[in-house]
Amino acid sequence: MADIVTEQAWLTSVDPIDLSRYGRGRIDPHRFRWLAVAWGQRIRHLLEPENLIWFDAYTAWVSGDSRHPIELDLPEFWMPLDRPIASVGSSRLFVDILKTLQDPMHAAAFASEAASDDYPSVESDPIDYSKTHRGKVAKRRLKEQAPATFEKLRLKRLALSNQIRIEFSGQFRDVAGNPFREVKLDSSWLSTSVVTCAKRIHADNAFDRMPILADALEQTGCISEDVLLHCRTSETHVRGCWVIDLLIGDQLGVPDSRK
Repeated sequence: MADIVTEQAWLTSVDPIDLSRYGRGRIDPHRFRWLAVAWGQRIRHLLEPENLIWFDAYTAWVSGDSRHPIELDLPEFWMPLDRPIASVGSSRLFVDILKTLQDPMHAAAFASEAASDDYPSVESDPIDYSKTHRGKVAKRRLKEQAPATFEKLRLKRLALSNQIRIEFSGQFRDVAGNPFREVKLDSSWLSTSVVTCAKRIHADNAFDRMPILADALEQTGCISEDVLLHCRTSETHVRGCWVIDLLIGDQLGVPDSRK
């Protein structure tokens, strides 16, 4: 883990915790509500029962379908899951950070950590027992296969972890924008067509329409390369995308005064 101190480090980092640590105090963490929900859904099988109940209530609140979980009389009970300690630990932190710190940005990072720790199992190559009638022969063969099986598992775990970190880091930057290059909203961009397009993209989760939004922005006179390029790149876009938030963030609030 290395501190992010340059723009290049920010743009290339694939460490979720580093990204969220750098974002603290620089980026509004509540812009990450949708990202926290999305990654929470990916690790819901790791959430312990009382945390799952709380997370589902939080998801409903973010969607505008319920009150905030702290306003609800939710049941509490303890039933530890039979999971690797690393993934359970990160999934607990994910919900704890949402509960106590109200920090979806940092919580989302821990959800991605839990996902990368949720390792798949790797089956060992089957032994042909028709050719190994004696137990000692089978035992020796298992021992001989053990190093190769362990290495196969290690490489599969590493590949999964790297894939998830890369995926999350791209989504994180899509929500965060570039804190090294602040973009300010020009009110002249907020034409009816721009606002309508941005709302539909968010509502339908239809980020393939981002180039259409770029065209609409250009028609208003927008010449911001950061905004237009972001809309037209093939980068991952998710709910909470900084361009959408810039244009209609004040219209995508939550049901009450909480962020």
